[in-house]
Amino acid sequence: MKLTALAPLAILPLIAACGSNDDYGLPGNESLYIGSGADVTAAGIAHDDAVADALTVEAVEGTTVLGELPSSGRVSYVGTIEGVGLDADYYADLGMRADLETGDVDGQIANFYWTDARGWNGVIGLDGEVSDVLTSAGVAVSGDGTLTNGTASAAYTVDIDGFLYGDDGTAFYMDGTSTAGAETFDTEAAGVRD
Repeated sequence: MKLTALAPLAILPLIAACGSNDDYGLPGNESLYIGSGADVTAAGIAHDDAVADALTVEAVEGTTVLGELPSSGRVSYVGTIEGVGLDADYYADLGMRADLETGDVDGQIANFYWTDARGWNGVIGLDGEVSDVLTSAGVAVSGDGTLTNGTASAAYTVDIDGFLYGDDGTAFYMDGTSTAGAETFDTEAAGVRD
C-alpha cells in the first residue's frame, strides 16, 4: 500500500453536518467533501483534504486495532476517490457503511469529475469487508458498473484496500486500481466517519 506524504495538519470537517442515510452519507448526492456543485479543481482540493484528514488521524492515533472496535452496530464513512490515468484523472464522492458484527462493507461512488471532456458519471455500488490484517482493521472494497455522459458509456471497475485509522475507526485510507473504458487508473480513497 502506498502512503502519500502527510499534508500539513488539516482540521477534520464537521462530521455532524452530514447524516447517514440510504445514500451512504451522500444526501442529495453531496458529501462533506465534493458535492454535486463543484468543478474539477474544487474536487481535487476536496480529495487532497480527505487524504490529509485520514492521514492526520493515522499519524496521531495510528491504525485501528480490530479488537478495539465495537463488536456490533454500523458505522458510516464519507470521503473521496481519485483515479490517476495516462490521459485523464477523475475525482468522485465515496460513501460506505461497515457492519461491525459481520465485517461486511457496502457503499457507493457518485459525482464523478474528470480532468478532460469525457464527462462520464453514474453511481457505482461497492461491496467489501473489514478484516483482521496483522491485528489491524483492514478494509477492502470493490465495485463495477457503467458510467455514461449522455452519448457514450464506459464500463467502470474499482478494487482498493487499506486500513481504518484512529482508536475507533475514525478514518480510512485505501489504494489500488480502477478502470473506466480501456484506461486503468492508480486509485486512492480516503475519508472520515460520518
